[in-house]
Amino acid sequence: MLKILVTGGNGMLGSELKKHLPKATYLMGRKDLDLSNLNLIDNTLPSDYDIIIHTAAYTDIQYSEKFPE
Repeated sequence: MLKILVTGGNGMLGSELKKHLPKATYLMGRKDLDLSNLNLIDNTLPSDYDIIIHTAAYTDIQYSEKFPE
């Protein structure tokens, strides 16, 4: 069986994937892993997954437009 990791488990897409991939591991948000911190990702994220589905997103459009970087 494939080991699957899904980021953004709290979002719309992540929530839908739970119905279809119930045995996957889900990161629910920053409390599980802050994906904006590359050092933390390298040191924390297990590398033994066969598939990683990245659905996490920053959804504050006004902030994103004001600070595109």
